[in-house]
Amino acid sequence: VFEIAQSAPSWFVYEAAGKLASWMSDVRIDELRRLIPPGLGKRLYDNVWTDPAGDNAFVTYEEARGCEDTDMACREKGEPGVQYFAGIDYGAVKDATAMSLGHADNEGNVVVDRLDLIQGSQESRVQISAIEAWVERIKRGFGKPVLVVDPHQMEQFIQRHEGTYEIVRFEPRAGRANHDLAANLRSVIINRTLRYYTGAGEVYRNGRPHTLTDELSQLVVLSRNYGYRISHDNAGHDDRAVAVGMMALEVVQRKGRVNVATAERWF
Repeated sequence: VFEIAQSAPSWFVYEAAGKLASWMSDVRIDELRRLIPPGLGKRLYDNVWTDPAGDNAFVTYEEARGCEDTDMACREKGEPGVQYFAGIDYGAVKDATAMSLGHADNEGNVVVDRLDLIQGSQESRVQISAIEAWVERIKRGFGKPVLVVDPHQMEQFIQRHEGTYEIVRFEPRAGRANHDLAANLRSVIINRTLRYYTGAGEVYRNGRPHTLTDELSQLVVLSRNYGYRISHDNAGHDDRAVAVGMMALEVVQRKGRVNVATAERWF
């Protein structure tokens, strides 16, 4: 609309170029800029017109890789007295079912203890029983985790197990919840308070390994009226990122280390 108005004789266009005056210091703006994707920062703080389809990368490969911890490994057993959280994003056929498990360590980091995937197909859909088997395995090694579940196609699972586990219904692909997931996930990545083992969630695609780091660096940002959300192009996936994001948001909100509402009110 802006580009059409610029060239149409029936429109009068006024544009104030340059950075806007602000009641915030440059130091404060730089702090807040780190919480949002670069394209949004340019529009919000620098008064620069950007195409939402252009500068829309979520995080860089280097930023995502900074969260890898070479001293960590996928864990089979947890520590006594630690509360664990599981993020479950169900996909029956095209999208993989991604299941993450994590906790908050003593330094305030969100630690991914394990990240497992099950890829279905038209001939062999992922069964809910496979998720139930994973949860049972986790319970034996880590105690009862808090389950953060996307209720889409999982309502029967929730109803069957909500008497045994604490279950949080979370709809990551709809509305403000999606923005909260994306804002928090970006924050823990940029600030390196997300820690995961090298090779987390590794699968082979086109004969090459593809990890959580690869997926995070290939995500794109979509602007919405409630803020922004993460997505992928037609050839990509966001299953692992969503599962980890669901888990991480629940961990952070319970610990009170990041106020997502405060982070997003500057849009």
